[in-house]
Amino acid sequence: MKLSMMVFSCLIGAQTIGSRSASEIDKAKALPIPATQVLEAIRHLTTYSDVGLPAQDTIKGDRYFDQTVLAANVLTFEAGSRLIFRSSVAERAERYVFARTLRSVGTGGTITWDRERSTRRVAPMVGKAPPGNVGGADGEDGQRGSNGLPGNPGYPGLSAPTVYLVVNRIEGGPVEVDLRGQDGGDGGKGQTGGDGGFGRPGLSGLTRLSLCQRPPGNGGNGGAGGNGGRGGEGGRGGNGGTFILLAPQADLERLAAMLYVDVRPGEGGGPGAGGDPGEPGEPGPPGRSDPPCGQATAGSRGAKADEGPDGAKGPDGQLGLFVRAALTDQQIRSLQLRGEARK
Repeated sequence: MKLSMMVFSCLIGAQTIGSRSASEIDKAKALPIPATQVLEAIRHLTTYSDVGLPAQDTIKGDRYFDQTVLAANVLTFEAGSRLIFRSSVAERAERYVFARTLRSVGTGGTITWDRERSTRRVAPMVGKAPPGNVGGADGEDGQRGSNGLPGNPGYPGLSAPTVYLVVNRIEGGPVEVDLRGQDGGDGGKGQTGGDGGFGRPGLSGLTRLSLCQRPPGNGGNGGAGGNGGRGGEGGRGGNGGTFILLAPQADLERLAAMLYVDVRPGEGGGPGAGGDPGEPGEPGPPGRSDPPCGQATAGSRGAKADEGPDGAKGPDGQLGLFVRAALTDQQIRSLQLRGEARK
């Protein structure tokens, strides 16, 4: 018995559902909601049943869908096909799949949204911090370069939409529903620190009548480079979507079990890398000297700066919902879900 269960578990893990293996899908449990909460959706869809649903529609390969409602008397998903709702300006927008019969051929199809769109937008760079000033007077040290600013935060991930599936019957294999939130973008790199200012040349020596009236001055030290800026925080992940199954009471549990619904949130974007340190300032040369004055020394190169620390990972989005509601007999007739005329 234990061996049989192990074999069954391996078969489930290796099974392909839609576009992914079953083991990759974090299958959400369907939670009940009162049918009164979906009255607006039913009212919206009755206009489609009144004018008559198209007899057949087949999803082949990837179909990108820009409209709000996909309706058909019989909606067929070929093996490995995907119905992809394009994301709109308004996040969490509602979409509808309305079919009296949904057929899933072979490994079945996937209902999803355009989650990958713009998911890898890169936060813009913030350039380089201002350099330090050159030493003011002869032999003065250069000033330290400015520290870099923090990098730009990553772009936030989009949240998945709300999708209704209104169906009377599902034939064939299971159907994948992928309403994961979009991942946040990575944080931008921290600003590069400013270069240290140059040290000023030393004061020139002065000789008169073969006597050293003023010895030459030493060159100024270069200014330290500015530290790199902190990396930007990753963008927040988008929220998982909401999937709502509306079906007759008698088949509601069976239909819910045939749906592999994944409503995980998008992950927060990765931390931005710390900015590079600014270059140390160059030393000032020694002041010019003629005999009998002695020789001065050049200044020292500026101190090395530090690389900026990495930013923080962005926060994950919120988990979505998979909910189900049983349609009343009156609602089924209003939608003509079994093909009967509304009374």
